[in-house]
Amino acid sequence: MANKTKVNILGAGNVGSALALCLANRNYSVALISRDKDQAVNRFSKALVATGLKHPPSLTIRDYPVSFEQTDLVLLCVPDSAIESTCASIAEKLCGKEVVAHCSGALDSSVLSSAKKRGCLTASAHPFNTFPNLNTSLATLADGHNSYLYCEGDEAALSMILNIFKQVGFTTKVIESKSKILYHAACVFASNYLTVLMDMSLQTAQAANIDQREFLTACQPIIKATLANLDTQPAEIALSGPLARGDMATVNQHIKALSSEAPELAKAYQVFADYAAAMLART
Repeated sequence: MANKTKVNILGAGNVGSALALCLANRNYSVALISRDKDQAVNRFSKALVATGLKHPPSLTIRDYPVSFEQTDLVLLCVPDSAIESTCASIAEKLCGKEVVAHCSGALDSSVLSSAKKRGCLTASAHPFNTFPNLNTSLATLADGHNSYLYCEGDEAALSMILNIFKQVGFTTKVIESKSKILYHAACVFASNYLTVLMDMSLQTAQAANIDQREFLTACQPIIKATLANLDTQPAEIALSGPLARGDMATVNQHIKALSSEAPELAKAYQVFADYAAAMLART
């Protein structure tokens, strides 16, 4: 039996599709809206087969535009640059009773002013996880995902959003609108630049004639241990390695070796070393 709350998600990309499946699996009535319905259906169906997931009966995929009659929550899961214009394009179709939110990490709810002028409550709700492709994205928000959702906006809008997303497995947090861009920068450091950092590690391992796949596997225990250490103590205490030991001779040897092999990695190493030294100064 479908939940009485009706959710329309505009944008059948990785985030929109993953949220649609996540909500529908908790029996919310969800319409996933795409400008190319046939393509969206085909892409979504293939991803379900690839991941072994099922298409819940309370999830439909529809063409854009769509009626918003009896809709409780409208989620805009479109690129940041398209959020304001997409909201404006649907504003006249809104009844004025909906909660309208977008899922950008960087933008706040002020970009939804056209919906607010129609009488809607507005918010932003950012699922803090990584959505690199559709298969991974659908699997990421399966049962037990334990993701966080950071949001801001109208108090009454947040009341609905917090309730809905808590029910589908998110830990929900409210932040200040003015903090969105710094919050998103923190997310990028944690996810995107962690990927960049690991690529630097793998490229350096390859320069040492170590297979990248082998080294990535070898990194798993130390990465998990590092995260566990950060969970129990400040970063400056959890830091280990030559800088933490005051072994500048080794650090300088690293930079020298990298400079001859991969100068761009040597520059990055120097930046991290300088920041690590500043971290250690906090102790």
